[in-house]
This record gives sequence, structure tokens and C-alpha cells, in this order.
Amino acid sequence: MFSRRVTDHWIPQNIEGLPLEQTPFGEAVVHESLELPDKRPVELLRPESGPSILTFRPEYRDRLADITLHEADYVFYIALADQAAYSSQMPLAETRKLTAEDAVAFGRFQQLNTEDDLDEAEVSLDDLLVYGTFRGDRLVSVASMYTWPASKEGSVIADIGVITDPNFRGQGLGALTVRGLSLEALSLGLEPQYRCNLENAGSQRVAESAGFTLYAQWQALDLS
Repeated sequence: MFSRRVTDHWIPQNIEGLPLEQTPFGEAVVHESLELPDKRPVELLRPESGPSILTFRPEYRDRLADITLHEADYVFYIALADQAAYSSQMPLAETRKLTAEDAVAFGRFQQLNTEDDLDEAEVSLDDLLVYGTFRGDRLVSVASMYTWPASKEGSVIADIGVITDPNFRGQGLGALTVRGLSLEALSLGLEPQYRCNLENAGSQRVAESAGFTLYAQWQALDLS
């Protein structure tokens, strides 16, 4: 259902046949890995299909009971069957790639959003790829992406952030902007990834409206 690049990113190759174990986070296949970054040494994946997978750096094996994982995120991807449909869709003329020349419009856009919303979305003109949707000359929605995790050289997973002007929310503009961004990302050989907190129903609707399908719930010990 999902690209092999997605499953290769999340599912360790050497866990086939391993039994489920009882862990402090419920039943899961347990996997030790030196590939996890020091700033994220423990992670728990609960796929929509298949067993939960608990991965951790070896030095954390005896410390799991004392660890509190970060709040869970939903992780969405564009299913393979839907990627073909993406290639036949063009974004609206009002939705386009942003560049440094859009810095003034982007600055005005930032002033219309709260600090909390901007921090959660993490959109930036300096990201790998940035798209915006306009109403006239007013920038009303922005989506950007960066390779994920940032510490993994050569990663093709591209994590998306999106935010819409509060005065234009509820009109589907976030989803349109994410679609435009994701279409170009796919053409560049990237795998768009959309994450949001389990409690953020609005963000979940954006993902689904933009053609993404839920892949898993994910939690990690975040030391950054």
C-alpha cells in the first residue's frame, strides 16, 4: 500500500520472526539499534497494519521503565495508488513555489499568525521546498518541507509543516498548499510525510484532504 521507501525507513529488516514482548509501552516487537540518533534514542511505532515496534539504543534496554515518551503523532504518507493520481493533478494558479523574492509577503503572513501556531508548523523560506497559496497579492497559506530526520544524510523522507492565515481557515487552502508542495516533492524523488498530534483534528483533516493516508502512530524519547 505504501512505498518501499516508507517501510524501509520504519521497519527494521532483521525483526521478521521476532516475538512480541511485554514492554512498559505495551506489547511490541523489541529491536535494538545503533542507528537511532543520540537525541532520539527510543521510539515506538504503532502501524495501522502489523505489530508495534519498540526500537532503542542498546544502552537504554535497562532504563525503559523509567522513560516517558513524547506525545504521540499520527504519521501520514501518500499511498502508492494515490501517487499516480497526484502526477495528473496540477496545483491552482494561486498555489506556487515560494522563493527568497517572496520574503516580504512571507513576513506579513507570519505577523498574522500566533507564535504558538508558527512554532508548531515550523514553516520557513529556508526549507528544502516551500509552497504558498495566494488570494490576490496576499499570501494566505504556506507549507514547507525538510528531509527527515535532519540528522540522516541522504534521507528521501520529507516532513511537511503547514499553516494558514487565521482569516482564511476552513476553506481547504492548507490542503491545496500541501498538495502543490507534495506534487513537486514526488517529482523530485522525495517521499512526503505529514505528521500531527493525535488531538489535532484540524490537521488530520488537512492531511486526508491533501490525499494522505494514515500509516502509523509514532512516539519517541526526545532529548533535543
